[in-house]
Amino acid sequence: MDALSIRGLGRDFERFWEEFSGLYRESGWTPAFDWYISPESCGCFPNLDVIRGQDHFTMKVELPGLTEKDFDLEVNNQVLTISGKYPEPEQKDETLIHRERSSGEFRRSFKLPDDVDGEHIEAVYKNGLLEIKLPRTGKAAEKHIKVEVH
Repeated sequence: MDALSIRGLGRDFERFWEEFSGLYRESGWTPAFDWYISPESCGCFPNLDVIRGQDHFTMKVELPGLTEKDFDLEVNNQVLTISGKYPEPEQKDETLIHRERSSGEFRRSFKLPDDVDGEHIEAVYKNGLLEIKLPRTGKAAEKHIKVEVH
């Protein structure tokens, strides 16, 4: 496959992903969440669940085999980003026969709902599961726009 074909596949995938993301948002499963898979990602995207509670959201992210030094959480402008790296498996005097586990860098970003308090997010990592508690303020930020009449 040549470079032009690969770029074309990438554009096709981006269009598909945008359409899929729109359908996902419209379904009502997690209406205010959005995600983006960066093009430099390795293809090893951690699986996650999002649970809505009365006063919070909880994200449960599978990060098996990692330590807290292998991943990072960041909130910037109401966007939560989980990034990290799955290490390359070591092989000493062995030959790999079959591989399904991914290695390399990953990054997932989520636009947080307006009613999530980004200053008080808590995270706990235990037995390969990262649990992120996103407290809700109870009211979404309202934006009033003044309209000038001429």
